Amino acid sequence: MGQQPTEAREPNGTEKTARNTVPGGRLLTLPQARAYSGLSEWKLRSMVHAGLLPIVQLNDGEKWWIDRKDLDAVIDRSKRLL
Repeated sequence: MGQQPTEAREPNGTEKTARNTVPGGRLLTLPQARAYSGLSEWKLRSMVHAGLLPIVQLNDGEKWWIDRKDLDAVIDRSKRLL
């Protein structure tokens, strides 16, 4: 009878659902970095512009990618005991 829809997959094999889904890969888009870290995109952008969080640009002027390791390092450096 009717065909079942096939699952959409990202190139890295993760299921493609929402644009902010966090893939298993190392590079994250800003929406994915937001979903991963819980920080707003505006906060992430301000951290980039302040020199606190490096970005990856594979071609000049193209979209920003955030290295998951850099994001983890920023989070680790921000930890404080009260």
